[in-house]
Amino acid sequence: MTRDLTLLFGPQSKGAMTLNDYVRRHSRPLAEHGVHALPTRYASPILRRCQNDDLPIEDRKAEFDTATAHKTVVLAGLNVFGPAEAMLAEGAFLPDISPGLCRLGEIAGPCRVVMALDPLPYLFNAPATDRLSERVRPIGWETLFEMSWLGVLTAVSEAIPDADILVLTSQGMALRSGEVLERLFGPVGPHVDDPHWLLRQVVTETGHAVLDRLLAKGPISPDILEEFCAFFVAKPDAGDIEARFGIEKITLTLMEQRFEEDLEKIAKLPRTEII
Repeated sequence: MTRDLTLLFGPQSKGAMTLNDYVRRHSRPLAEHGVHALPTRYASPILRRCQNDDLPIEDRKAEFDTATAHKTVVLAGLNVFGPAEAMLAEGAFLPDISPGLCRLGEIAGPCRVVMALDPLPYLFNAPATDRLSERVRPIGWETLFEMSWLGVLTAVSEAIPDADILVLTSQGMALRSGEVLERLFGPVGPHVDDPHWLLRQVVTETGHAVLDRLLAKGPISPDILEEFCAFFVAKPDAGDIEARFGIEKITLTLMEQRFEEDLEKIAKLPRTEII
């Protein structure tokens, strides 16, 4: 049997948590259409165990094959890199993930790896845990600015060479909700619920009413949808981020720019696509 395997990795960005919520809420109707999707509560322990170097590779592979013994499988492993505070250690961003990923790469075979990325201040703000805040606050802006998603995606690309990598941005998930759901869950993805489900998770209360009115008139053109998102998609408040993490507005702006630079370089990695 040829297996269609999708691995949704953390860390716990807003987009990743939204996709995990989609899996959690829709696992039963997805299963009825042949898509075996596990939320992070079940998927993360499976993926972490597959990275355990105390287990022989034969045992790890057997367990992984048993857990993914379906034609279409989606594992939403938000905690595959550990809890939210583990994304920062000794002033570094997701350090030392390569060994575990290499052990997973030994047994995963051909697959799709999906990661939902945000500028780092927005990433830190998504889980909003006190432990993560305590790790971010002492870090100087120069060090924060040097932290990069490029190193993380390069590590994933090198450790799991048989993987096609799909990088999702918050804007891409909002503007292309139906397409993203179809890419992750197949043709049934956009139809077990609202095709605009991902967009609805990030719009304001007023935005929901406006979106319903727009949809009542028929399909929404890309230009109108982009304009809608500019007005009604909620964005983390810069003041809240400064209060929680000590990241000033100018540093936030610079880190947003760094994120855009990272995306340009990530797009050039082998077998990597950005939405």
